[in-house]
Amino acid sequence: MFKADRTRGEDERRSTPSLDAGAAADTATPSDASDASDETGKAIAFLIAGLFLFSLQDIIIKQLSTAYSVHQIVFIRASISVPLLLVIIRLADDAPSLTTRRPWTHLLRGMLLFTAYTSFYLALAAMALADVVAIAFSSPLIITVFAVVFLGEKVGIKRWTAIAVGFIGVLFIVRPGAGVFEPAAVLAIVCAVTYGAAQLLARRVGKADGGAQMSLYATLVYVLLGGATFFLIGDGRFLTEDSHPSLQFLLRAWVWPTPLHMAMMVATAVISAIGMFFLSSAYQRGEASAVSPFEYTGLIWALAFGFLFFGEVP
Repeated sequence: MFKADRTRGEDERRSTPSLDAGAAADTATPSDASDASDETGKAIAFLIAGLFLFSLQDIIIKQLSTAYSVHQIVFIRASISVPLLLVIIRLADDAPSLTTRRPWTHLLRGMLLFTAYTSFYLALAAMALADVVAIAFSSPLIITVFAVVFLGEKVGIKRWTAIAVGFIGVLFIVRPGAGVFEPAAVLAIVCAVTYGAAQLLARRVGKADGGAQMSLYATLVYVLLGGATFFLIGDGRFLTEDSHPSLQFLLRAWVWPTPLHMAMMVATAVISAIGMFFLSSAYQRGEASAVSPFEYTGLIWALAFGFLFFGEVP
């Protein structure tokens, strides 16, 4: 109850006239700037840790992509992640109440993330890990543009420079015209756009809900959409032998996993629960335009893991 009162008070302060905002800016202290800097540093650390964990998950899912359907993996992963996220919420004291005043925003964010990750995994079935990650990681540019346009964030020359350098690295890896832009590349682009939009919403709803709470809502959406997809196409009736690898990963019938593969799916659930908490916390704590350039650190893991586990050289 007291937290709800504080939240309402914060909303009221945010809705006061610009004169009050100007007065607050005039009375800002060095400690306020230091606190904001500390929060940004924590946000960046959360992001880098989350990207490392999801890079490990990418390896597992790429290996499973030849035997199972993507929606089966997502459904099993999300179903196991839900109780893990409840534990994280309890330990982190992230959400004394699981209720939210923005259920539809969370639903939209969950749908965007489901689309983003499913598109990413489908692209993995047909392309090298580093190539998929490189295309998908145009998202920092998208996130920054969205943050400027929709959130009114100020982006200085240093942030634009960091984004530009990272994007040049993306182009160096992808080498447009060198053959990487096969049909599955479109899926990676879809991933970049929907992921960027979802993280923009994380910044918006993060003012009222914690990172673990946002992760829980998104994961519940994964369970619902993954289960719904099973009823629509989960029997494999639309699959043909000459289907594109990404379509095979999408249309393959659900089968009972082997013990080893089930253990791998459980591992993705643990990674997903912790990784989603890290990523949601990152965009909850820091400005999207400040945090998003560090999305490019995922390229390092993609290059290293792609070479180590699959012998891929971009």
